[in-house]
Amino acid sequence: MPKFNVQSRVMDANESAFFEAQLKFVMAEALKVQYPENTALRLFPKSFEGGAGAAEIAYRLWDVVGMPKLIANNAKDIPRIDIKGEEFVARVKSWAAAYGFTLQEVRYAIQAGLSLQSEKATATREVCDRFINNLAWRGDSVANIQGLLYHPNVTKGNAVTGDWGNVATTAALIVADITTAINNMITLTGGVERPTFLGLPPEAHTAAATKRLLDDGSGRTALEFIQKNQPQLTIEMVPELAALPTVPSTGAAGPVDVMVLANLRPDKFVLSIPVPFEQLAPQEVGLEQIINCHGRTAGIIMKRPLSVSVVQNL
Repeated sequence: MPKFNVQSRVMDANESAFFEAQLKFVMAEALKVQYPENTALRLFPKSFEGGAGAAEIAYRLWDVVGMPKLIANNAKDIPRIDIKGEEFVARVKSWAAAYGFTLQEVRYAIQAGLSLQSEKATATREVCDRFINNLAWRGDSVANIQGLLYHPNVTKGNAVTGDWGNVATTAALIVADITTAINNMITLTGGVERPTFLGLPPEAHTAAATKRLLDDGSGRTALEFIQKNQPQLTIEMVPELAALPTVPSTGAAGPVDVMVLANLRPDKFVLSIPVPFEQLAPQEVGLEQIINCHGRTAGIIMKRPLSVSVVQNL
């Protein structure tokens, strides 16, 4: 929170002192609030590297080369294991929003013996968090900010069956869709990448949680079967995965529902936020004190290609 002294041409000394004390409380309230419904901000590993002055974030995509082999006792041709990497640069972009208090609002609060409403600040924080959450999932092609679902280094494809809400799609077919996607990631990466997170859109999650297996005698739902047989997976309903405006793999018009398999470790990918939500010192504009809110992000930085898979047409 910035240190400031309110300088006003329209408020007297008492009004300025009241506003300054109240604003510091209001700003602090905005910083306290957390919104767990913003799943990307809650789940994704985050990086705050770069600092306020960073214009770009440089990163490398790493790969391991070389394999061990069986050798003779006097062998001299011991294989070398090494890493190779290609450097990429992600541009950091600023975002901003603002809230404010009029002279009359300050005078009314003083006269009524009330505090300034912190709801303006907390509402602004909520909208800003929702904005970053959306960027983290979907990106912004105009600003060249990469989101997870459309990132070029994320595997994308269609479910084998899909359409889980259809009465003809059984629990066994849902299980097959999920296990196929998991096995595809493992096979494609030679076992290097194994998902620890499964995100499902609401309708698909409901179908998986209610449709029951009939052929194994257990009566378990598709979701219960996956949870038992894939204990490493954290499974969540993710509303942001529903009704995407375009198909991630082709760019064709949506809407389309997708599921996401990912390894949520910071050595796999991060949401880059060099400057988190900040509130700047108030600026007097006419009869209003404006508080500008600001932050900077480079979107999703993918360190390990193929550690995330997007499965379409659920």
